Amino acid sequence: MKNTIIIATILSLMLAMTACGDMPNYGSLVEPSFTITTDSISMHVGETYPLKISVSISNVLWESSADTVATVDYRGNVQALSVGKTTITASRPNSYITSHCIVLVTEAIDTQEE
Repeated sequence: MKNTIIIATILSLMLAMTACGDMPNYGSLVEPSFTITTDSISMHVGETYPLKISVSISNVLWESSADTVATVDYRGNVQALSVGKTTITASRPNSYITSHCIVLVTEAIDTQEE
């Protein structure tokens, strides 16, 4: 009997909050996963490469583990700066879901003919 009263009270409170519009709307609690469509790339110093993710979502944060080797802008465009290796990470704000791409940067190709 005591459990029935507690459940009825909880349901009444939930109904009252919903009727007043005070219940927060969390939307879907399932967060879509995503991946960077390329696991690794090789670039020459001075080149730019656009990374893409597997699904269309907003608010993707891009980060390079070694900004002296390559940088990445808010759209996923990687700019090779110096010889080395870095990891580009894509993530969502306040999320545990991430994806990574290894970037290997080598010397620029000399295109001048002698």
